[in-house]
Amino acid sequence: MTDDDKAASAKAQIHRPPLNFYEMGMQKGDILQWKDDPTITVTIVSERRICYNGEETSISALSAQLKGYKSKHIAPGAHWLFKEKLLSDIYDETYPFEE
Repeated sequence: MTDDDKAASAKAQIHRPPLNFYEMGMQKGDILQWKDDPTITVTIVSERRICYNGEETSISALSAQLKGYKSKHIAPGAHWLFKEKLLSDIYDETYPFEE
């Protein structure tokens, strides 16, 4: 294994923190929009929970449901917008990869 391969492998094993809306600059009551259908919105209710159609859930579980996946959870960042910015971009700014 080359040094580049070792570095890439180490980077892939780095675990970044779970998504936390408050740490990412959002607050209770903020609205997120589903990228594929802006009429689908959720309201942030806590650091890691959202409300959709009157039910509290996690954003990853709802994302999997909306995509029709059998898995209960997926990485939600690429599917949601906050003020027209992808959640994944906000996450990357908040929790950058450590070099």
